[in-house]
Amino acid sequence: MLKKKGGLGSLIPGSELLNEATVEMIDVESISANPFQPRVAFNPQEIAELSESIKIYGIIQPLTLRRTQSGYELIAGERRLQAAIKSGLNKVPAIVKDCKNDEDMLALALVENIQRSNLNPIELAISYKRLQEKFGWKQQDIASKVGKSRSSVANTIRLLDLSDNILSSLASSEISEGHGKVLLSISDLDARDKLFLEILKSGLTVREAEARVSETNKERKAVKSKKQKTAIKDPNLEHIRHTIQAALALKVSFKSDSDEERGTIEIEYFSADDLENIYQLLIK
Repeated sequence: MLKKKGGLGSLIPGSELLNEATVEMIDVESISANPFQPRVAFNPQEIAELSESIKIYGIIQPLTLRRTQSGYELIAGERRLQAAIKSGLNKVPAIVKDCKNDEDMLALALVENIQRSNLNPIELAISYKRLQEKFGWKQQDIASKVGKSRSSVANTIRLLDLSDNILSSLASSEISEGHGKVLLSISDLDARDKLFLEILKSGLTVREAEARVSETNKERKAVKSKKQKTAIKDPNLEHIRHTIQAALALKVSFKSDSDEERGTIEIEYFSADDLENIYQLLIK
């Protein structure tokens, strides 16, 4: 039998699951699906192409399984298994791991897919979330297990806050994870959807999308500054302000709209007594 070292050991420090393993030939009918499979999207064309390759070269990389009471359960290699079945193979090469629990199984499946870059950003985010919710892992725990930074894990999980149509585009690689992070920086949902549609229509790069956000923020600040104009040039209004301020013995300010026809009066008070004095003066 061929002896091979598990390739995930460096990514899961200290794991007993990743010691030297034996490649065995396993009957495909004895293999059941992985209930924690991180990857959910399988391209039929890719499966067909892999199937043709398997017919010529066989399965180069063994599947990863764990033993169950009824046979075996797939940890990683769903795409290879589907392609093997399609190509007519009855047995597949596999490394059987002694996973003690579901947590180990999910971790192994997740890390192998990350190592192979097989997961889209949403599959990755869902997997991270599952590790948090099902096993109580902290973001730093996940980061150390999968060889990523904590901020990378946090940013990926945040993608799940996006709307379904944006998540769908991320999952299909219509837009990139970078686009998703730019869209997350926009709190206004209408503005977010507007930029999303522009990214799709015009094919904006991540940098171009960031520039759009920056331009929009500058425009909004300019409009807000104009609307909140506070300079009062009319000497009559200044006289009125000083008179009110003297009567109340409190700070008084006027704020006008851009046309200076409408505005607000602000009275700053510092205690309950000040507020009571204002009230008494107003009801006289």
